[in-house]
Amino acid sequence: MIYIRIWPLITMKKLNKILILLFIACCLSCNTKHDIPFNQTIIKSISEEDENSPSRYFNSLFFCKCQNEEISILNIYEIREVYHKEFKQMKFKDFLTELFNQKLIINCSISNTKFNINDNVKKNYLNMTFDDFLNFYCVKKRENLFWLKNEVAEVSKNSVLYFLFTNSYITNIDDYNGAYVIKKTF
Repeated sequence: MIYIRIWPLITMKKLNKILILLFIACCLSCNTKHDIPFNQTIIKSISEEDENSPSRYFNSLFFCKCQNEEISILNIYEIREVYHKEFKQMKFKDFLTELFNQKLIINCSISNTKFNINDNVKKNYLNMTFDDFLNFYCVKKRENLFWLKNEVAEVSKNSVLYFLFTNSYITNIDDYNGAYVIKKTF
């Protein structure tokens, strides 16, 4: 008689533990990083360009890690200059892979545009799915092409563009409209 009364309690305890573990797993999965390896096709394309000719990425923004947890925005010509000054011992393609995947910290004295990640943008990035993050800050113009929303605060723009870059989105500045044009590269 006692055994019959205890058995359902043990089963309920196990069931409760399983439910708690499932709940924790669901919560943790909602707070995952979105970072994916940077698109190798773009890296290969850049690494195979003739340095004596204009780059087809001349108007693209590239985000690189600097000292003091700062992020720098460099153009393709500045990236080449950093490579030749500090990383010539690496193959250019390997340098780009490490740089674009945020695994390399560079001396950013060459850059005029440095910033720290905005805490609110970082919080949104970590708490939203990537698609929700993208739709929160951008307007879809057509397949794989977005514009940064005009209402994004100036202090947040670079941080938003940085997180998009870490997910293989390239940003170009449309000089005519003054808009940030963001293209999915995969």
